[in-house]
Amino acid sequence: MSGNIEDYVQYLRKSVETTVLMNGVDLNYYHPKKEDKSSVFNFDIDTPVFFMLSRMSKKKGVDVLLEAANILEQRGVGVKIIIAGSGPMSDDVGRMAEKTGNLEIFGRLTDQKLSHCYASADAFIFPSKTGEAFPTLTMMESYASGTPVIASDLVDEPIGVKESNTILIPPNDPEELADAMIKLANDKPLLNRMSKNARKSAEHHFSIESKVDQLEKLYKRTINS
Repeated sequence: MSGNIEDYVQYLRKSVETTVLMNGVDLNYYHPKKEDKSSVFNFDIDTPVFFMLSRMSKKKGVDVLLEAANILEQRGVGVKIIIAGSGPMSDDVGRMAEKTGNLEIFGRLTDQKLSHCYASADAFIFPSKTGEAFPTLTMMESYASGTPVIASDLVDEPIGVKESNTILIPPNDPEELADAMIKLANDKPLLNRMSKNARKSAEHHFSIESKVDQLEKLYKRTINS
C-alpha cells in the first residue's frame, strides 16, 4: 500500500479492529502545588508567567511566540515568558530575549525543575503549527499540574481539551496568542477556574494508572480472542 502514515492508519482502522491508547502522566509527580514564583522563576509573585517547553523551531511555533512577545512588549503588558528547550531557533530566541524585557530562556531542565515550572506558571503555551499528537504529553503534564493551556487548534474534538481548561487559537497567529495571554493575565478568577478544571481533566483523562489498566485489558482481550 502506498501513501503517508495518516492514510495507513485510516486503512488499518477500516480493515481491523483498533484501539487508541493515549499517553498518561503520573498525577502524584505532576500536581498543582504552586511554588513561590520568586524561587522558581526569580520574578515577583504577582507577575503573570507563561511557560513553554519545546524544541525551538518554526514548526513548533517558536517564531509565533517571539512575535507575540514583541506585541506584548509594544502594548506595555507586564508578563514574563519562559521558554525552555533548544533547536535551530535558539539564536533567534536569544536575540529577542536581549531586546525585550518579557522573555527569558531556560536551558535543559531536570525533571524536578520541570515539575516546578509547570506548577508555578500561570499558563502553558503550545503554539505548534502542525503534525502533533494532540493533546501533547506537555499539555497533559500541564493539566496535571493545575496549569491551563494556550494551544493551537490542531484537532477536532481532542480528548480532555475543553474551553474550561484551554484557550484554543488559530495556528500561526501571534495576535491571537498575545490576546489570549493578555486575557489570562488580566482575569485572575478565570485563571483560577481554568486551573482547577485543568487538574480535573488530567484526573479524568490522563492518569497513567488508568492507561496501564486499559493496556492490560487490551492484552487480555487479545490473548483470549
